[in-house]
Amino acid sequence: MNHVDSLDLDELRARLTEAEGNLQAIYSGEIDALLLSDEKGERRVYTLRSADAPYRALVERMQEGAATLSVTGDIVYCNQRFADLVRTPLEHVFGASIGKFLPPDEGEILRAMLQHGSGRYQTHLMLNGRDSTEVQVTLSSIVLNDVEHRTLILSDISSLARAQRESRSKDEFLAMLAHELRNPLGAIQGAVHALALMNHEPMEQRATGIIKRQVTHMARLVDDLLDVGRAVTGKIVLKRAPVNLAEAVRGSVAALVSGNPNHLKRIELTTEPAWVSGDAVRLEQIVGNLVSNALKFTRGDGVVRVSVARAGDDALLRV
Repeated sequence: MNHVDSLDLDELRARLTEAEGNLQAIYSGEIDALLLSDEKGERRVYTLRSADAPYRALVERMQEGAATLSVTGDIVYCNQRFADLVRTPLEHVFGASIGKFLPPDEGEILRAMLQHGSGRYQTHLMLNGRDSTEVQVTLSSIVLNDVEHRTLILSDISSLARAQRESRSKDEFLAMLAHELRNPLGAIQGAVHALALMNHEPMEQRATGIIKRQVTHMARLVDDLLDVGRAVTGKIVLKRAPVNLAEAVRGSVAALVSGNPNHLKRIELTTEPAWVSGDAVRLEQIVGNLVSNALKFTRGDGVVRVSVARAGDDALLRV
């Protein structure tokens, strides 16, 4: 036997030993996938068909990256989504350390999670040494064939994180806008106060009153913008005080008419004093919206009737 034949025989023995080991592992249920080299020397993943095929199909089609790790953090198995998230061919993910794909300065967090077998935190995947996809890492323990493993789920939260950043930017812009609007509104309020002292004609007084009410209304809206937290969650604070509902309704109708004098012919207003505990600005907003919608959906020469009356201890508003 020459030297070449001896090498071929050694190679055959090695391949036979590997095949026997793989068969024994398959027989004992220790593995469900093989990583082998093809004729060209390229590594390929071969999965086994078994009764758990439906579960494998589910894992392969899920939108999260799933991996099974050894207790030291080596990747024993992963689905295609995991490989896509880390942008690495599936055959090169198997056997790699999970730390390869996570920021190196988070090693302590990862080691603690591997040791305890559970945990969750948000981080960035490391691809080619750079931050990339923003993910949430969830780790839990599992026992397979009497051997303890770790299951790891990578959830792509980059879209959620981007939406949160955009929301924060919007809130910051609204707060800045509200702050800038307060200065001109303060000047307008001062000018309206001066006009109220100067104007003595009934028409001028009515016009000044409308401007004053609308500026007060705008100032309240600006205050809401300044408190972005309440505005975003819809938790607007009501400033309760004794309010003559009839006066609030008249002010709201006057504002509508001043914007469109033709509305004067289409609104019939009857009121009597009716005091309530409420927020005057919010009440005017509500009445303005009600009457405006009524005008919008009343056809032709139809008339919108608005009335305020007392009903025992209550105040009754009809539109």
